[in-house]
Amino acid sequence: MRLDTGEPLKKATVILRNHDNVEQSAFAITDAQGRFQFDKVEFGTYSLDASHNGFVKLRYGQKKHTDPGANLSLAAGQKITDLVFKLPRTASITGRVMDEDGQPLPNVDVKVYQASSRSGKSQLGAVGGASTNDLGEYRIFDLAPGRYYARANYKGWKDVMGIKPSSSKSSKESYPPTFYLNTADPLKAAAIIVNPGDEIPSVDFLLKPTHVVTVRGKVLNTISSRADGNVSVTLMSRGMVGNDLPSENAEVWNKEGRFEFRDVFPGSYIIGAWWSVNQEHYAARREVEVGDADVEGVNLTIARGVDVPGHVAWEEKPLSEVQSVHVALRASDPYSWNSGAFEAKPDGAFVIKNVEEGIYKPHVFTGSWECFLKSAVYGGADVTDGGLAVHAGTDAALELKLSCRAARIEGVVLTRDSVPSSGVYVVAIPDAPHRDNEWRYRAELTDQNGRFLLRGMVPGEYRIFSWDSDVDLNWYDAGQLKPYESKGVPLSVAAGDRKTLQLNVIETENTSQARQ
Repeated sequence: MRLDTGEPLKKATVILRNHDNVEQSAFAITDAQGRFQFDKVEFGTYSLDASHNGFVKLRYGQKKHTDPGANLSLAAGQKITDLVFKLPRTASITGRVMDEDGQPLPNVDVKVYQASSRSGKSQLGAVGGASTNDLGEYRIFDLAPGRYYARANYKGWKDVMGIKPSSSKSSKESYPPTFYLNTADPLKAAAIIVNPGDEIPSVDFLLKPTHVVTVRGKVLNTISSRADGNVSVTLMSRGMVGNDLPSENAEVWNKEGRFEFRDVFPGSYIIGAWWSVNQEHYAARREVEVGDADVEGVNLTIARGVDVPGHVAWEEKPLSEVQSVHVALRASDPYSWNSGAFEAKPDGAFVIKNVEEGIYKPHVFTGSWECFLKSAVYGGADVTDGGLAVHAGTDAALELKLSCRAARIEGVVLTRDSVPSSGVYVVAIPDAPHRDNEWRYRAELTDQNGRFLLRGMVPGEYRIFSWDSDVDLNWYDAGQLKPYESKGVPLSVAAGDRKTLQLNVIETENTSQARQ
């Protein structure tokens, strides 16, 4: 039903998702009274989502749309009735984009962003967008209530790939990506507060030209001299804009492998080149600082990376559900590339092919919650938690030991009034020195009865937390975690442990202030 009027919503989509078996998931469409029904549902753990055009999508257990929602645990023969979703209206933002002369600019990308620090650093992630029409107008719709930042990105002639502009007439100015209110600096962007059903007008941009330069270079392919059109080059800006990094693409437009990027603004960039042949992928990259002058001679060399051989050994016989083991390396540098995942042979031998030189963490994929990486040794050094240095010319092998005796923690979370707390996060955070290893963390939502199950726990020392809400709280960030550190429940888990725990939900500052 509608949150604002209480009227039923016809033709809303309700999706019941099984966490362990997608084939047991189903959807339903509401009738004229807004009712839905699922029959013959298998027992298990589910999530339940409701959505309708023009309204904010909600998950079962959400008191507001920013809450994480709750799992729905269903037992054999159980019947649940009278579940109610109250959907708030979505909002829209409209405006115009004009040039320095007040003329409308068509085909300008306008996106809205929300701030996040879940990855350990502050970033802006794009959540919606639109292009301007011939009048320079845009409209971004289906926005949930919240705080947004808007940015206009003018493309101009950058999409004319592989064609050289006339050097005598090419412009040395262009319009930089600009945040509302008319700043290129995301830290100075004005926040746009959106409430349910808002139609916010006049979020306008006045773009002013800025000096631009050209970046030219060459891709050197040491593997093949054949120009096969499978080479691509990308220029990425290093900044706090997360899943929408300002980037441009260039074609390698002649047999010599030369490329160029036009209309590049001063700043810090990473140039990457990719080449594929026979289903194998190769890459090269380098950092570039761009100032007020054209940048020439940026050479990228595509060469075969380092092959990292290794062996997987099991501490005990693996579970029957483990059909295969894949091994990969995850780069420590966020601007580097991870390796592919390579399957270990029946005797445990594997080779991770074509790895770029750098520092990595080993990762193993078994398809089972019960299995984990117990130890990793490379060149005589313990690299279980990272620090695996890949360099050409080494003959080191990666020795991995796996175990299928991960621990489990189950229990219940209670409110300050000793009532089961549904739809809150329970998080297991490892003690030092493992706080930098996200793969050791475990997080799960409580179900409708306040119960939780943390699977795949690597043996070690932990603190267990449960917060009333995860809004604006990044538990990977030591600074944000510090005020709650003493409220975590210390817990030691050994291989194969099955432990039960009762937790009291921790109030964040937002909730404490709301009570006052």
